Amino acid sequence: RSLCDWSSDVCSSDLFRVGPVEDMAEIIERDGPILFFFKQKTAYDRSIVVDHTGDDPTRGWQVYYAYPADRGPDCLVTHVKQSREFVDCENRTLSVEALHRPVDARPVVENRASLLIDLRAP
Repeated sequence: RSLCDWSSDVCSSDLFRVGPVEDMAEIIERDGPILFFFKQKTAYDRSIVVDHTGDDPTRGWQVYYAYPADRGPDCLVTHVKQSREFVDCENRTLSVEALHRPVDARPVVENRASLLIDLRAP
């Protein structure tokens, strides 16, 4: 849904600003998890999916890589509109929970208002 080129100033920091938590939670509830394509040099291996569950927009955030847990970053997924499902490079339909959970990207709620994704390696 969104493309970010790491050569631009918007994506050059280790913190990616997604938006207000209430707005993002409403969008995800209505349309499903949000897929962000992050272009690094020639690959999209840091592309992520941002998900939210629950009624509290300050809690329940999860980040996944945009590829299945049982495949590598060369198997990017596409989002099935207005659902919590994705289709991978082998045309398999997967739930968001079947995507790869990263160790170097985590959601951060700043001041109970803004959602950021911390992209720094541990």
